[in-house]
Amino acid sequence: MDGAGTQLLSPTHASLALGVPPAVPGTIFALAITGGIVVTPRDPARRGALVAIRSTDEHALVAALAGEQVLTSSRDGNLRVSAHCYNTHEDIDQLLSALARHRALLAR
Repeated sequence: MDGAGTQLLSPTHASLALGVPPAVPGTIFALAITGGIVVTPRDPARRGALVAIRSTDEHALVAALAGEQVLTSSRDGNLRVSAHCYNTHEDIDQLLSALARHRALLAR
């Protein structure tokens, strides 16, 4: 319990009913090495769980990833990835592999 009487959960607590796990570490940096331009600020104090990546055709990229069961969205010319609450390291690996296959749709 903290000073306010709230029970704090361990960082590895897996139940979303009781708490939200932290974002998968290293996602922004791993995305950057795929050859894409990460628009999301790298400073943790200036970002949330969403990651934005520049795309030459964000709608085509969202569709291509969806065809591989990787669900994303688009905003303002960018691919938008929400790698947080429900995602595992395996999900991130699947995203990175799919992005590598569709590298032609990443802005450089």
